[in-house]
Amino acid sequence: MKNNLFYKIKAVIFANRRYWPIDAELQSTFGEIEKDLKNLGIEEVSLCTDESTVPISKVDGVLLAVPISGSVQSWVLNTAKHYHQVVLLASYVDEVFRPEITHKLLYANAAPTFAECWSQLRQKHPSSFVAITRGELYQKLALFRAANKIKNSRIVLIGDMEPWVLSPSRDFLAYEQFGPELIQVSQQELLEIAKNIPDASAKKIADSYWNNAQKIFEPSYEDCIKAGALAAAIDELLGRYDADAAAIACFNLLAPSGTSSCMGVSYLNTRNTKIIACEGDLDSAVTMLLMKEVSKSNLWMANPAFRPDKSICYSHCTAPTKTSQNNTRPYILRNHHESGIGVSLQTLLPLNERVTIARFSSENSSIFMMGAQTFEADYKPVCRTQLNLRPDDSEFLINSLFGCHQVIAFEDCQKSLAELSMILGLKVIQA
Repeated sequence: MKNNLFYKIKAVIFANRRYWPIDAELQSTFGEIEKDLKNLGIEEVSLCTDESTVPISKVDGVLLAVPISGSVQSWVLNTAKHYHQVVLLASYVDEVFRPEITHKLLYANAAPTFAECWSQLRQKHPSSFVAITRGELYQKLALFRAANKIKNSRIVLIGDMEPWVLSPSRDFLAYEQFGPELIQVSQQELLEIAKNIPDASAKKIADSYWNNAQKIFEPSYEDCIKAGALAAAIDELLGRYDADAAAIACFNLLAPSGTSSCMGVSYLNTRNTKIIACEGDLDSAVTMLLMKEVSKSNLWMANPAFRPDKSICYSHCTAPTKTSQNNTRPYILRNHHESGIGVSLQTLLPLNERVTIARFSSENSSIFMMGAQTFEADYKPVCRTQLNLRPDDSEFLINSLFGCHQVIAFEDCQKSLAELSMILGLKVIQA
């Protein structure tokens, strides 16, 4: 499945010869635009100068529509009908192309053409996007590349979803119809790998946590080595299946492993090359996979506890020790909150900062997202890492809840997350 290009971008330059009467000038302008777009990674660029070049059947991929004159509106709209996704580029804007080119396009009436095309596309095409600056074009191209990565991704479910996690679909097709491939493996396979992890590998991970902790409460060094072996085993299991993400059913592992997987989840999500959700929550794993593509932040899955003032205390025992690769957070080593065994993280997450809350729903192919502000509050008798948030619209969040677990990115990535989700055909729920 991997390495398929689901969202191949095909650029079409639309020019009416009424505005480009000198063919040599048109071909020269097209040639420069073609070269520029190919330098951005767009392999296929063509020129449409009359109605006869508009497709007559569905075309795989994405249309980058580039009108460079007036009187091409119907050509753009008729071509767009044949593509699943459309990006309309304001080609006449300074810095999109060289000023000598953009001035020609302005003179050829590209500006009103763009406005008219966008007014129609946004109403009539179910998945259309606009790029007015060169930076926005870069961003849109990056989102389609991210969508290709999601379509080619693989998630491993280790064991079964925990029985109290009700919201994710038990039907893998609910996930694969829009994106990632799912593979389920037994917990026994993970335990067998853990038994064979070299002591040096387990100790290396254990030492990275033990030596850098601000404080250590319940766990012993031996607990940390055992948790390090399980962390290395999870990492090896993902490599064995060439997986990009995992959801691990962690509670059934407590007794046979003699430890918790909390440190292992923290370890993977701190490195952020692969991501992992706990409690077998596939919806959270998908949410993390999506957010990883649009955020520079590390990610954390957590439970909400609502307060009377509509603020929320989020908590879980699996927090990363960095909120980004350049922002290491102080942390305390604890045991697992519910079981009292193993090693978990009480990470001191940033205060007075903007974050993004999100949750994908496999039941209705939707994703909820909202911004929030972190603040300081009293520590509660819940999971070890705690972060207090004031959502932008608490009532809307409560009425849009897709499940207990939500994923937090330590930055505002809502715009890009919404657009990536729309590209993948998901319904976006925002206040």
